[in-house]
Order: sequence, then structure tokens, then C-alpha cells
Amino acid sequence: MFYVFPRAIPKKECKRLTKYCLKHSNFEKASVINKGYTDSDPEPMMIDDRARNDPKVRKTNISWVKDKDNEVNAIAWHYLREANKINFKYKLDYFQPIQF
Repeated sequence: MFYVFPRAIPKKECKRLTKYCLKHSNFEKASVINKGYTDSDPEPMMIDDRARNDPKVRKTNISWVKDKDNEVNAIAWHYLREANKINFKYKLDYFQPIQF
């Protein structure tokens, strides 16, 4: 399921936010969740018994935008709430940091 906000953020603003994320990112290999586990833990997935690196399934690097007070998370969470209100109607209690 997804919801699209066409042209919600101007191109110039997207470039500025991307620069912010690149400057504040600590990239690592993305993990894959092992069978029997979920990603609903409020902390980002770490490589342990719940997850593994598997480039046959997921070959990319990620970084978490961890600072909860930053603009990137605030904007993403705003649109997540709006999409939920318009289309999904879930009870949302928590937002994970944005994955970049």
C-alpha cells in the first residue's frame, strides 16, 4: 500500500534535504530480516539473530536519519500522518527514523 503526494516538496527543497542527509549519514550494508522476526522494533534493525546481510536479496547501503528533531524526519512524518489520515486510518503510535 502506498499514497502519493505529487509535487509535495519543491525540487530545490529536495536537493537541500538530500545534501543534509548525505552530510549526516553513516552508511552501512542493508540487512534482511530473518524468518520469524519483524521490523516492528522501534530501534533500527541490527545484524544479530533477527537479521543478516544477504546481497542476493538486498544489495544496497543505508543510513538512518536518527536525529528525531531534524527537518527530514519532521517532513516525512508529516506526510506519513497525512497519508494515513486520508487513506489508511491506522492507529500510529511511533515512527522509526527515516532510512536514507
